[in-house]
Amino acid sequence: MKSFIPTYFLSPLFILILLSIHYCHSISVPISYHGQRSSLRRQIPSSQTGIIPSIIHSASAFGVSLTVGNSTLSVLLDTGSFDLFVPGSQSCVRCTPSPAAYYNPSSSYSVVTCNTPSCARISCNTSSSQCFSSTTYISGGSVTSLAVSDRVSFPGLNNSASAYFGSIISIQANTSAESVIVDGLSGIIGAAYGIGGYSRYTNNVGYGGIFDLIANANGLPNIFSLCLDFNRPWMSFGENFYGNPSFNWVAVNTSLGYYGYQWSDILLLPSTSGSASTPRSLGISAGVLNNPGPVVDSGTTGVYLRDDIFNQFFATLQSYCNTTNLVGTCGQSLENSIFYASYSLTTQQIAAYPTIQFVSPCEINGSRSASCVYSLAPQDYFLNVAQGQVTSFVRAGGNDVSIVGVILMLKYHVVFDRVHGLVGFANRSTCNLS
Repeated sequence: MKSFIPTYFLSPLFILILLSIHYCHSISVPISYHGQRSSLRRQIPSSQTGIIPSIIHSASAFGVSLTVGNSTLSVLLDTGSFDLFVPGSQSCVRCTPSPAAYYNPSSSYSVVTCNTPSCARISCNTSSSQCFSSTTYISGGSVTSLAVSDRVSFPGLNNSASAYFGSIISIQANTSAESVIVDGLSGIIGAAYGIGGYSRYTNNVGYGGIFDLIANANGLPNIFSLCLDFNRPWMSFGENFYGNPSFNWVAVNTSLGYYGYQWSDILLLPSTSGSASTPRSLGISAGVLNNPGPVVDSGTTGVYLRDDIFNQFFATLQSYCNTTNLVGTCGQSLENSIFYASYSLTTQQIAAYPTIQFVSPCEINGSRSASCVYSLAPQDYFLNVAQGQVTSFVRAGGNDVSIVGVILMLKYHVVFDRVHGLVGFANRSTCNLS
């Protein structure tokens, strides 16, 4: 989740968008990976067939190609936010690292003025009569954007849509560790719902943003899917997978504006045999796990557990230390553990860690009383870094929300079905470009 703490309830000015495909003939889009990415969480009070040109890898994210005005930009693909913003064609102060390209306005370009009703949702510069947004980050930095309107689409689609978004004017200090300009990309595109279903540019509930505008302009349903990997990642838009028996589905809670769903339990399944191999629950009730529940986010690398959940997760891991030496966990405080520092682990030491199972109420083949398990083996959640290994499980630093990121999405074909209000998971064998 390329996430933000708004200075006000919904202060940033961006609009959401993702990839498109034709309604009956799904367009598959190759996407690319840009390395490991840590998350800045938003504090939640957030007739044609073919391949659309590329999604690109940078240093730390998956990105997608997007036509904005007269520019084709590669922007971070983020299901954990709901806006679009790109570096302005004029000087973008302290855009670090430098964007791969800048937004070049078309003849349809216009500036959102203060008398636009939606400007009341953000900020107005009375001297220039122009609307601005300012977004403050957990790191202490902030981004200032000018509210503009222009044509937006995906390369290869027949129709573009007129949309509002943020043209970045400046990025203030303290964002160097987690810049909004990811190396090799030019901005960010969000595909979540938006808080309350509102666009900050209209008073219409359900407007939803650029994603919806491009879909409507091309006669497409609001359904997209992601098959993420490090070789040939891709995305489709417009193909309806609901009813496909290969998928199971979790209901989406959009009250926070994101793809939130529910956990009924979190289990640890040890690698050892015998009585020690019995799965152990964290022992946290579903009511607590889902207050609030997790969010599916393509803009975050790992799994961010709320502090209360993570503390119990770490304690449950340490409960195995009498029978299994979990290097980096046993005999360590949380602050000195592998969750806060890198350790050099052998393959066998990694394999000693348990498989983590996330259990969710789900729908399978039309039955809505099913229970589904989504698993991460230690080989999935340990990451190699220069100094050794770290895990992709992160203590969130608060109890606002848990985030399930790319590390789990790499194991599945994931469908974001905005028509039925569901997120679907299937075996990666369903990933194909045909």
